Amino acid sequence: QPEELFSNNTAAVKVLSSFSEIRRGDRLLPMLNESSIDAFFVPQPGNLPKPAHIIDIPMKSTYVGRYDTVILDKGARENLKPGDVFGIVRPGAEVVDNGPDNVIYEQDGTAGEKLQKKTTLRADHIGEVMIVKVYQKTSLAIVMNSRAIVRAGYAVENP
Repeated sequence: QPEELFSNNTAAVKVLSSFSEIRRGDRLLPMLNESSIDAFFVPQPGNLPKPAHIIDIPMKSTYVGRYDTVILDKGARENLKPGDVFGIVRPGAEVVDNGPDNVIYEQDGTAGEKLQKKTTLRADHIGEVMIVKVYQKTSLAIVMNSRAIVRAGYAVENP
C-alpha cells in the first residue's frame, strides 16, 4: 500500500521484492487476479499436433536462457495446460559447401561464396520449456533447461 508523501498524485512505496531492475519512469500497477500464476506445477509431456513458436521475449531481450520467460503462439485453443513441457528446437544453420576443406556458415561468406550451393544443417534440440500461464491464443512459458541461447522464432514441439 503506497504511503502518500506528496500532494501531486505522487506516492512513495517500499519494494519488497523484484524480478528485474526498476528504472526511472517505470509505473506501479495493481496485480490483477487473472494475471496471477500458480505457485506449483506438475510437469508433464505436452501434446501439440503442430509445433508452436516462440513469438516474443517479455523483457525485450534478444535472447534468453534457463529460467527466463518466453511467449508462445499456442494456447488454450490447442489444449495447452500449465505444466506442459516441450522441447526447444533451434533451426539448422545454412552453410556453403565449397568442397571438403572449405565449408563456411552462409552469414560469414563473401558475396561470391554465397552464390555456391547452400546446405541447411538439421535442426537441433537445445532445451525445454514449461507452460506456466495459458491464454486463448498464446502461452507464457519458462525455459527450464537450455544448452544454447534461445531466440524468438525458435520452434517448440513435443518432447
